[in-house]
Amino acid sequence: MRAIINNELIIKKMNFKNHLYALFPLMVFTLVVAIGIYLFYQKYGVPEKTIMILIVILYSLFALPSFFLHIEYFINDINVSLTIDSRNRQVIYEKYKHRIVFNFNEIEKLLFFGETKDFNNLTTQNYSYYYFEVKDNKSFIITSLVIRNIDHLINKVNVIKNRRLFPSILFENILKP
Repeated sequence: MRAIINNELIIKKMNFKNHLYALFPLMVFTLVVAIGIYLFYQKYGVPEKTIMILIVILYSLFALPSFFLHIEYFINDINVSLTIDSRNRQVIYEKYKHRIVFNFNEIEKLLFFGETKDFNNLTTQNYSYYYFEVKDNKSFIITSLVIRNIDHLINKVNVIKNRRLFPSILFENILKP
């Protein structure tokens, strides 16, 4: 859901369009695999057992990571609302009854984790998230299921980009020293 009032106030929540955008490479992959296997089966008459093994291998390598990220991001963003007020240079993050309000200049760290479009041939290419750290040791994570690109909305804030093939919130936290 998105509401824009006078191009100054933007309210973002998870929406169907962002879900489709994230899952689009997986849908294309599924279509290509289905057509390829059908044509391969028609031309060479490969046994069904071999086809099933091929499907399991391909989906284990390409589909499961997308499903994992989608579920992880969905759980992170349930009941999340992000409001960006450009006029007052303020951000409001809300999740359930937890609310963080801060000005743009209070952002101490804004990290981006995800695909930086240098290599984008994977089914996880459209998944990314932002890690906000503000004064008073407050922090939160907002994923691409809520907002795909925040750089142009929060002016004059340095975004540190971290390229990841598999931008998992859980794995990133486990691997921190």
